[in-house]
Amino acid sequence: MTIPHAIAKLHDTGIIGNFKRLDPHCAEAAASSQYTGRFPFVDTDLYKTLEGVAYEVARLSEHSATCRACDQSDAHQKKKALLAFVEEAVHAILRAQQPDGYVGTYLSGPDAPHPQWSKPAVDHELYNLGHLIQAAIAVNRQLSDDRLLRCAERFADLVNDKFGSTSGSSFTDGHPGVEMALVELARETGRREFVDLAAVLIERRGRGYFAGSAFGLEYFQDRVPFAEVQSASGHAVRFCYLAAGATDVAIEQKDTAELQRLHRLWNEMVAQKSYISGGVGSRHAGEDFGDAYELSSERAYAETCAAIAVMQWGWRLLSATGDARIADHLERVLFNAFAVGISEAGTEFFYDNPLQRRDDSTASGRREWFSCACCPPNVVRWAAQFQDHLGFADESSLTLAIATPVRMISPALDVRVETEAPWEGKVRVVIERAARRTSTLRLRIPGWAESPYASINGVQVTIPSRDDDGAGGPGRPNATAEWFALVREFAAGDVVELTWEQPPRLYVAHPANDAVAGSVAIVRGAVVYCVEQCDLDEYAGGERIDDVVLTAVDRETKHTAQAVDSAQPHALLVTGRAARPRYEDPYLPLEQMVFDHGRQLTFPAIPYFSWANRSAGAMRVWMRRDTLSS
Repeated sequence: MTIPHAIAKLHDTGIIGNFKRLDPHCAEAAASSQYTGRFPFVDTDLYKTLEGVAYEVARLSEHSATCRACDQSDAHQKKKALLAFVEEAVHAILRAQQPDGYVGTYLSGPDAPHPQWSKPAVDHELYNLGHLIQAAIAVNRQLSDDRLLRCAERFADLVNDKFGSTSGSSFTDGHPGVEMALVELARETGRREFVDLAAVLIERRGRGYFAGSAFGLEYFQDRVPFAEVQSASGHAVRFCYLAAGATDVAIEQKDTAELQRLHRLWNEMVAQKSYISGGVGSRHAGEDFGDAYELSSERAYAETCAAIAVMQWGWRLLSATGDARIADHLERVLFNAFAVGISEAGTEFFYDNPLQRRDDSTASGRREWFSCACCPPNVVRWAAQFQDHLGFADESSLTLAIATPVRMISPALDVRVETEAPWEGKVRVVIERAARRTSTLRLRIPGWAESPYASINGVQVTIPSRDDDGAGGPGRPNATAEWFALVREFAAGDVVELTWEQPPRLYVAHPANDAVAGSVAIVRGAVVYCVEQCDLDEYAGGERIDDVVLTAVDRETKHTAQAVDSAQPHALLVTGRAARPRYEDPYLPLEQMVFDHGRQLTFPAIPYFSWANRSAGAMRVWMRRDTLSS
């Protein structure tokens, strides 16, 4: 439902009409002569949706070809409708392109409020180009249609002529994003100059180009040159997009020192500036990372787009470094900070994603769309293409980084992956084709895996122990993610299985994270859990969520909890008790802190991404674990 919903919103909000109004031969042009939209960058709503649609059409085609039992007529109708949208969108974009190659509906036409390229802090013209490029590459790769690619290439040529390394210009854009797109355009076309352009745009940051803006230099990633940045800071989405572009450039330039620096930046961001959900951005003001360990649950911004930006950067860094810990974090982000951004119905979205909401909050639940609708189309494109970010390969190896049911094709091996991840610790890989030579198959053992076990064709394979970090015992204490590699001459029909235990566990935060001191969070594998007030109302006599102390989570509870609502199939059974304070004073001497302890309570915790689907009431990820005094 998400893609049809997004397409309908593009029509309802006038986004497609913005392009059609620039086509003098379009019958709708006269009826929509004015630009529609609160912001100058709404063109990207169309580009991001189009990118996702291209991947979805390709998926439907592959599914129809491999699933003989499926309803082919239904798939055909869906594909037909999506292809009609692709044709409408591509035609509208091509007709809106100006003679010099420029594409941008806000500053094209007689009603343009000011000249092109005159307000880079807010107009986001290069940001628009970046998403146009990414949509064009998707349409070309997935649908074998290069019309939009030629359009995007013309626009990129214009930018290179005006602002490239030989132009003498210091121009850059207020919102990064074009950098990684330019590198991908270079890979698609073989034109190295687009890598050079991306590198130049990155190098220009930190020179005070946006001095005087009310948002401040940090917001634009313009306070210090990016090569000198030591910590994730400023606008979270912009930082991660810029870091992703810098990672792409470093890969193309084989700059190992820069990749090492970016790896350090990543590790610092994950360790000190990421929520347990994987979300980033603790401040609403400036959509900013905030300081180290400044991670308030109820004030978390944790924008859905920021989760996508983290995954885009992390994927590039994973490909460059092979660090399995990055894949662990990507899975954590995917099933929490990203997944919470969309409703179970697929038609409502969160812009920001707090980890706590009080019962008197005036905040609403998910919404169908936003005036700044960056998140919903971003969800569309990332959900549709994530299947292409599950692993990587070369001539002799295939690495499965994130397990999900999928077919993977590589020079060495074609495989079918079967798994119930993230709910069960089991991955089954069936070899469908193998090159007649020794090949390597790598599977990730997550850091949360207990007692991992591997086999091929039913015969156990030894997993090397890890002694350097305290891991290697049955429970792998303090273990970090690692790769399990099988090197052999595979044959079609071989079955490789990797299993592990992942019981729910109670997590605590780093002591420097004051906001959740004295609290615990429930985590099972990659999935973070939360407690909703509506479940306490039903199962715990209506105890207020802020008065409940969590004491245990049933380690034997599987992903179905028979004692709770069957409508929540992945719920966990939790025990706690009420601990209501006997005082109303905001502050008082420690010895006067006294609580009334109620009866033992049993109630469900649900995956964090599921909250606010029944009601948008009170919710907590971090639950109290002690009361200081009885």
